[in-house]
Amino acid sequence: AGAAAAGGELPVLMLCHATGFCKETWLPVVEELAKLTRSPLRWIAIDFSGHGDSRPLPSRPPPWGEVFGGDVLSALDELVGPSGEVVGIGHSMGGAALLSASLQRPGSFRKLFLIEPILLDPASAPSPGDMSGHLSSAAKRRKARWGDMGDAESYLRSRRPFQNFSQQGMDAMVRGCLRLSDDGVGAELKCDPESESDVYLGQGQGGGGTACGRQSRGSARRHTSSLGRCLPRSSPPRTFEPSPPGSRDLRARCWRGLGTLVSWRTPPKWRARRHWRWGGRSQSASGAGF
Repeated sequence: AGAAAAGGELPVLMLCHATGFCKETWLPVVEELAKLTRSPLRWIAIDFSGHGDSRPLPSRPPPWGEVFGGDVLSALDELVGPSGEVVGIGHSMGGAALLSASLQRPGSFRKLFLIEPILLDPASAPSPGDMSGHLSSAAKRRKARWGDMGDAESYLRSRRPFQNFSQQGMDAMVRGCLRLSDDGVGAELKCDPESESDVYLGQGQGGGGTACGRQSRGSARRHTSSLGRCLPRSSPPRTFEPSPPGSRDLRARCWRGLGTLVSWRTPPKWRARRHWRWGGRSQSASGAGF
């Protein structure tokens, strides 16, 4: 985990990455957010089990609620403590893990900001099982080793999802998601394809990717975009409705159409908004985010 200077009035930010990513990928986001506040920015970024520099997956496939929601709660206990005020920011699996943690321990977060969280309606078509199976198969085919770090970065740059990454975003990914191979020259993914494949298979287990019907206390913001391009069918699945009729515990605001990698693009589209909020207090800045 990483943390900025202690003290100040802002709540702690807990940053949770997507499947296959790592804690370092949040560094460019933190650097931008630090420019937008007059108070010291306090933050924590974690590596989930099976990712980055964390422990191996404790079970295969890993139930998301138990394993990744548990990772979030463990980090809260060890790095924040019971009296800390926390805003959770999660991308994809990281968003699902944050919501799972807040369901297991209500009141853990002042607010959640979820970027394309994997929260699907079990009755959607394609089903969560179809989606996880497709993504699991695709992950097994992922290239995982290169001759050196330069080859790895060139390869990642050539892949469509990363072509709009800022240089800072790509540098953070290379630095955090890759490691030297045993020969000391080659490069390889820290989250190997077999582990990533198992993570996708576990998304429907233990309250992870099918968290419909349960709500957490507090406030959440969710960004969504089409998942159709990732799936074997043309239409995207029906996503989790964060504020169903009669729900009083969860207030949600959805920003649609920004793209799942919005925080790492050049220029980052999320900075186009002028006003942003930390737990109800609003500040304004030129080209602000959130």
